Amino acid sequence: MKVTLSWLREFAPDIDGDPVELGETLSALGLAVEEMEIIGEVVDGVVLAKVLDLRPHPDADKIQLVDVDRGDGQPLQVCCGAFNMAVGDLIPFATIGTVMPNGMEIAQREMRGQMSNGMCCAADEIGLASGDDGIYILNDVVVDGAELGMPLAVAIGMQPDVLWDLEVNANRPDAMSVAGVARDLAAALGVEFRFPDFEITTTDEPVDSLLDIRIEDPELCGRFVATVLRDVRVGESPAWMQQRLIQLGMRPINSIVDISNYVMLELGQPNHTFDLATIPDGRLNVRRARDGETLVTLDDIERSIREARRAEQRVVHPDHLGTLAIDRGRVEVVHGDVALRPDRVSHGSTVLAVLDCPHHRHVLDPLDCGRGHVRRKGLVPKHRQPLLERQLEPVPARDPVARPVVEVLV
Repeated sequence: MKVTLSWLREFAPDIDGDPVELGETLSALGLAVEEMEIIGEVVDGVVLAKVLDLRPHPDADKIQLVDVDRGDGQPLQVCCGAFNMAVGDLIPFATIGTVMPNGMEIAQREMRGQMSNGMCCAADEIGLASGDDGIYILNDVVVDGAELGMPLAVAIGMQPDVLWDLEVNANRPDAMSVAGVARDLAAALGVEFRFPDFEITTTDEPVDSLLDIRIEDPELCGRFVATVLRDVRVGESPAWMQQRLIQLGMRPINSIVDISNYVMLELGQPNHTFDLATIPDGRLNVRRARDGETLVTLDDIERSIREARRAEQRVVHPDHLGTLAIDRGRVEVVHGDVALRPDRVSHGSTVLAVLDCPHHRHVLDPLDCGRGHVRRKGLVPKHRQPLLERQLEPVPARDPVARPVVEVLV
């Protein structure tokens, strides 16, 4: 379980102190710190630049020549082995004399007869995280008012942060979230803990006129909370959200998927987003699976329900082709044709989305997880598995639904 100091402070702003001592406090609370890292420190000498021109290197197929503007309006030629840039892109640029994190000093160099006067940078080359390979494209990352030639840390609003990797034992499901860790740490330090305030504007149209939820097996699913969002546009999530997801070990996908994962990390409650247009008759059923049904697992393999263990205990919801399947609470599967997955919903799409937050009374069997049964078959995303192994308190189920609604509407 990874957490950052800045995220903890959103729930307890007065958390302060030496990062090592804070880590010791977390360990004393039973949340053993396995690793601590200072992140977000951008290399001095790296500035915001703009791509002015791209052209082939006359004597090298795997290198292109890039002209950049580092703030003085003059084109500066650089040799670059990455090809993911376009004219007009904003990029990080390491000026001559910059010492990179790996110890390499940037100098003027000749590459196959062409001069290179600096370096176009990938995110990991300058100590940042990015979900993409190649040069770090900053078009949607820079803050308002950012200017060419500005130090990169200022241009993207990056501040140093502390990242802790914690060991959370099976008896502490309440600490499997940023909010849970913040609550414990705030109590130990004697500072105020509170959930951020937010308001949601709703229409008078009742949700049940659009969506019909039926829990046919309350023994296995005691609560299923959902809401409907109109005219949701799928695109890039904000840069700050992408950075947090990456820092905690997740890859940004698109705005809707990222918000769902962000809230899961923040509040510890898995949630799912569906396109209402793909749900037949707008009906979501929570029930036991039937003999002969198949489902498409997260590894895009169609499997028989019988492949999972103890078939008589399986639960499926919604009620078509295993959109989301729970095998005694052991197996979670999001079906590609219904869930808002990146390969099914393109950027710029506008959808009528259903956001759900189910609370299952029976969760993943740690013995199955220990045998690798769940992970090998690709039936549960790695980041969701610990949350499904451990019983969570159902009372705050409305918050994990309301919270992503706020991010969608921002």
